[in-house]
Amino acid sequence: MQKPDPVTAIYARQSRSSRTSYSSCDAQIRICWDLANELSYQIREVYSDEGESSESLTRPQLTRLLDAIDSGEVKRVIVYSIDRLTRRLYHLQRLLERFNNRAVELIVVTDPKYNGSAASQLMRNIVAAASEFEIELTRERLADARASLKRQGKRVAGRVPFGYQSDGATKALRPDPEQSLIVQQLFEMASQGIKPSEIAAHANASEWKNHRDETGKWTPRWISKLLKSRVYIGEIRDGSLSVPGEHVAIVSTSVFDTVQLQLASRIARGTSGWAREPIRPTSDELDLRGVLHCGQCSRPMSPSISIRGDIRYRYYRCRSHAGGRPPCPGVNIAAMEADSLVKQVLMEIEESDCSNSGFSTLWRGFTNQQRKERLSDLVDRVFFNFEAKELTIQFKTGIDSIIAQLLPAERTD
Repeated sequence: MQKPDPVTAIYARQSRSSRTSYSSCDAQIRICWDLANELSYQIREVYSDEGESSESLTRPQLTRLLDAIDSGEVKRVIVYSIDRLTRRLYHLQRLLERFNNRAVELIVVTDPKYNGSAASQLMRNIVAAASEFEIELTRERLADARASLKRQGKRVAGRVPFGYQSDGATKALRPDPEQSLIVQQLFEMASQGIKPSEIAAHANASEWKNHRDETGKWTPRWISKLLKSRVYIGEIRDGSLSVPGEHVAIVSTSVFDTVQLQLASRIARGTSGWAREPIRPTSDELDLRGVLHCGQCSRPMSPSISIRGDIRYRYYRCRSHAGGRPPCPGVNIAAMEADSLVKQVLMEIEESDCSNSGFSTLWRGFTNQQRKERLSDLVDRVFFNFEAKELTIQFKTGIDSIIAQLLPAERTD
């Protein structure tokens, strides 16, 4: 009884999508089909990856082909050349091992004598190694070419900065009629000492469109990053340096330098003009940095200072922009009030309210300094409900074991 002909498939690949109606993949498939007809093979499926690099094996059609091989649906594969499968020696070895494990025959059009012999395997490895070497040489040549273009002030690639358009042929930057005016206004406002948060609020209220063509999405962090970019004074990045570019500047160097001084001054000094100092609790206060969270958005509340005359008042405020959301307006609590509330809640906890046996005895027996030192061991987070002026304390997992270790030691003191 004659054995059924193994199911045969064709695989083709090209690195770039063709803009014409006839692509390199079409030519590969036609040649493979001609060979299949000569050998009287019946082609069941054609797998073609257009615009897919050989750098990775994660390609849509190759994945489909490998799934068909693993399920036993395909037992013979025809390719135009080995490098259509991959140019990486390591990847080729993985593919061939997979083919061998599934008893799949591989036919290479450009190498009719290809088979599983030792000589063929040696030639296959040499071809794959040469292809990989060619890729590395190409990558080095491209890197040298990019470096040369940057030294000439030419833009090579990358995201188009807000305020500019990219020429489709040369990739050169040219000012965008609408966005460049916004950039100029951002720098003008910043040069007058207006804070990025206030600039963001103005941009949102004015319904200016951002880099994603969206309104109401301006953030202080993104504006600060934009204001520090030297691309707006006609320079481009070359590694860690900035070199003169060939594009037109949107902002004058004098305005740019003024803005940088304003930003640097804001980092070094508070809005009141006082030199900033580390915000630390007093010896009796609990250190709630990283522990106190806003009950409305669950983000950490940051310490800050409010200066009235010669007196400084310490506060915790909700002012995080994490997740792209603005801070909760008006949510703040004085550090002394937060400290008092936390101590009061912990002192009033009854054993029936807390599953951790011995906590009340432990906490009440602590001195203020011990409470300050042990708070991070016992408490995970403290949530502050601004409207109700209430605190919710979340204890750490495994607090029972922590108490068991601390309680005997404190009793012996």
